[in-house]
Amino acid sequence: MSAPEEYLGTAVPARIRLVWRTWAGVEWRIARHADRGNLQSPDQRFGVDIPDGMCSVHRRQWRRWRDRRFRGLVWPGPFPNGGFRSADGFRAGRHSLDVEWEQHRCWWDEQSITQMRAVETLCLSGRSRQCDGVRYVRAVAA
Repeated sequence: MSAPEEYLGTAVPARIRLVWRTWAGVEWRIARHADRGNLQSPDQRFGVDIPDGMCSVHRRQWRRWRDRRFRGLVWPGPFPNGGFRSADGFRAGRHSLDVEWEQHRCWWDEQSITQMRAVETLCLSGRSRQCDGVRYVRAVAA
């Protein structure tokens, strides 16, 4: 996927278009959502390509972290159906359940991104004993 000319009403700079499918592109897109007052931006990890040079073992781990989704069906908490509610519903000053769900989804996405970045850092550093030695490099279309 190539980078668009415009994202959320903002022109995409040429330097960002070059790194659109990397973590630098993700950071730029999240910042555009924050500029518009949306602190819970849509999940951006599916817009990142697996970095070249990763072994097959770490590529598989990276994909597993990327593909983990917050389903919102079972949310850990002290109540049988999950969640953190008081006896009268929500504590004073708390948000609606939809806001709570969205905040938890964003936390889930952030944790997945942290693990994806950790896996690629470890593999590309060459310090992992799990690497199988097979390195993948994306073919460039001629």
